[in-house]
Amino acid sequence: MYVNPLEDNVEGEGDSESNLMTASFTQENCRKMLARMVILDELPFKFVESEGFHQFCRALNPKFVIPSRVTVAKDCFQIILNFCQVANHKGDTIGRAIEKCLEGWGIDRLFTVTVDNASSNDVAIAYLVKKFKGRNGLVLDGEFIHIRCCAHILNLIVSDALKDLHVSIIRIRNAVKYVRSSPARLQIFKDFAKEDKMSTKNCLTMDVPTRWNSTFTMLDGAIKCQKTFERLEEHDPSYLPKDDIPTTEDWDNAKVFVKFLKTFSEVTMKFSASMSVTSNIFFHELCLIQEIIREYSSYENALLS
Repeated sequence: MYVNPLEDNVEGEGDSESNLMTASFTQENCRKMLARMVILDELPFKFVESEGFHQFCRALNPKFVIPSRVTVAKDCFQIILNFCQVANHKGDTIGRAIEKCLEGWGIDRLFTVTVDNASSNDVAIAYLVKKFKGRNGLVLDGEFIHIRCCAHILNLIVSDALKDLHVSIIRIRNAVKYVRSSPARLQIFKDFAKEDKMSTKNCLTMDVPTRWNSTFTMLDGAIKCQKTFERLEEHDPSYLPKDDIPTTEDWDNAKVFVKFLKTFSEVTMKFSASMSVTSNIFFHELCLIQEIIREYSSYENALLS
């Protein structure tokens, strides 16, 4: 039950008229309205875990079980996200699918649309511009509508840099592949690692040629077990051909690669976050990468520079 004012109270004119009304409480509806509040007021998800908000909710209705920020984030995504099957990857088809989603959300004006750098997305954006421009549905006349995905741009930059793979990466990949290709070899490797008091967790990860961050993960893990690989070379007569065995120089080069790629990997993870806002961090992160590239370019190490 709550009081519903019939007229706004004007200072100096006494109390306003009001009547009593009944209202039912449901946890589901309160969670939905909380998610809408977070979206409309652009609040951080951690807002729901603040002490002030908890005190307010307890005073308002002690029955309300305040969800965690992870739960609130999921509730928000259910409201603002939509998934649909696209018949093909043609630009017009993608554009029509996006248009249908926007109509379902009740969005009739567009400011920005973020997509990767596929050529079909250029056609999709052109389709949306054509459709929304005629109905005055573009903010700033669509000047900033096409936003390219920062994570994808970083991926293209690093992939291009690693296009001609260094021989050191190839040798270490071969060593990892050799160990993984046989259960017996894998067990021997684990036994050596155990004797060296080394953990083999994440040190035998194979990379995917089309994903540079998997190459970073492979190198980063393999470096931690360098001594174990060297012991395997000493005790396994059927190990890799001599020219394919990673040398000390190869391991040193791998450490240089990891040092360089680590920054790109961390920034990509920040850009790809799904539980926090990322649009406000991209400029600072790109500036960080630019400064690191400038720093590395002046190094005496020829591989890094």
